[in-house]
Amino acid sequence: MTHDDDDEDEDRQLRSVALQNANAIVPARQRAERELAKERERLRITLASTGDAVISTDIDGRVIFLNRVAEQRTGWPQAGR
Repeated sequence: MTHDDDDEDEDRQLRSVALQNANAIVPARQRAERELAKERERLRITLASTGDAVISTDIDGRVIFLNRVAEQRTGWPQAGR
């Protein structure tokens, strides 16, 4: 076996390992994204249904969420309505 053959074999093995890793990572990431979406929805529901006024802002101070109590107290409409 020549040095070039060794290099090609090593490249083939590295590609195989990379593909195996990708095949393991993609489903794990998809599961994590589904779990994150569930948690976000659970948090949204919790914040929307609490009896306290809840207002969330982004890093620039723009309101990105307010629940019904906050809407009633401030007179600001909820986003998306």
